[in-house]
Amino acid sequence: MDKFLKLDLYKLSTILLFMIYSNVFKLVGIYPIISLVIEIWLILCIVYHIIKVGIPLNVFIIFILTFILLSLSFVQIFNDNITSLSAGLMGFRKTSIVWDIFLASLLVTVTHEQLNIFVKRIILGGAPVLLYGMKQVLFFSTFDNKFIQNNAAGLYTGTIFGEQRMTSIFSSASHLGAFSVVIILLVIYYWNNQYRLMQKLVLLSIILLSIVCLWGSLSRTMIVVLIICLSSYFIFKLKTINQLVIGLTVVFSFVIYNNMNLKFYFESWLISDNMFLRLIGTIINASSDSRLIGRGDQAKELIELTRQHLIIGYGIGSSEAATYFGYIYHVVSDNLYLSYLMETGIFGVCLLLFILFYIFVNLFKLKDEKFGRIVLSLFIGTIFMGFTGTTTAMYPIIQIIICFFGIGVSYQKQKKDF
Repeated sequence: MDKFLKLDLYKLSTILLFMIYSNVFKLVGIYPIISLVIEIWLILCIVYHIIKVGIPLNVFIIFILTFILLSLSFVQIFNDNITSLSAGLMGFRKTSIVWDIFLASLLVTVTHEQLNIFVKRIILGGAPVLLYGMKQVLFFSTFDNKFIQNNAAGLYTGTIFGEQRMTSIFSSASHLGAFSVVIILLVIYYWNNQYRLMQKLVLLSIILLSIVCLWGSLSRTMIVVLIICLSSYFIFKLKTINQLVIGLTVVFSFVIYNNMNLKFYFESWLISDNMFLRLIGTIINASSDSRLIGRGDQAKELIELTRQHLIIGYGIGSSEAATYFGYIYHVVSDNLYLSYLMETGIFGVCLLLFILFYIFVNLFKLKDEKFGRIVLSLFIGTIFMGFTGTTTAMYPIIQIIICFFGIGVSYQKQKKDF
């Protein structure tokens, strides 16, 4: 029993890998059962650890606040706007259950050796996913399309500019793009731990695989997220506050200059026959993109609805693309923060923002360490990602990301105690 339920970094990496490869079972129709079993296993590990060891005092406050957010989301299953229990449970599964991995990661003991093994397992365990993604880039088959057909958001998300987007074993191209970004950052962290030429060649090949999969996903958001993460990493690598301020000033100046001048230069790329130029053109001229314009219209409708029920919201899942049925009022929100506002009301979104702020403050204290810079950069990229999509529904990639946030907080608190 202890071996099965004992909570440590090795167990967390095993659970995350099971979550990743559970997507394969969508092909045989038993994915809901498999994913449910994995979630129950994780929850049992958390309960077992609390009963046997307790909640560490150094993470007690953030643990309780996160549990309150999780509980508030669960209560929203019974919101009057939700007409069926199954819809509420699906909404809870899509938007909130992700926080259980954060709770688990707060409880584990973190050492450098364990952390390196954890990162290594995620990198090597994710390599087959990247290999399959590269295979899709090289030659896409009818079989590969089956994963896209399981995407509840619709086949519309499977193409862009008339081109097929690669998904590997995931049900969305953006998931593959996000996974590629995570692996690239983890390899950067793990790089200095390897001294043999063959080991570095393996890591380099995984980075190249990740870049190919990121491109194959044609996910504009994830390309921008990678740029943000890498920029943040090198900015936080600066040793002094003055250098940090200068670095941030340069980045913000470039962004302002880009918005004021470069988008006019790149307008012609919007209709280019070259896929790369067209992709970059739509990123720089985001305000002209039909998908983003549609998201803006959805946001206006959502805000107008939320004003009428600002306190309690419209119930969990009422803004998710995968939960159209079972709601009186339903508006798809490709924005994490607006989604929480609609689903849990003003209290829920305020609690979410406080938890995110708490995570940032603790990760920022680790900016002088490589692991801290990597996770902090990933955090900043994820915050940006939240403005372009409901990231909590990005199963299982968001589980990996949030798990690293929890490990970072736990590591910082344990280091402080030492």
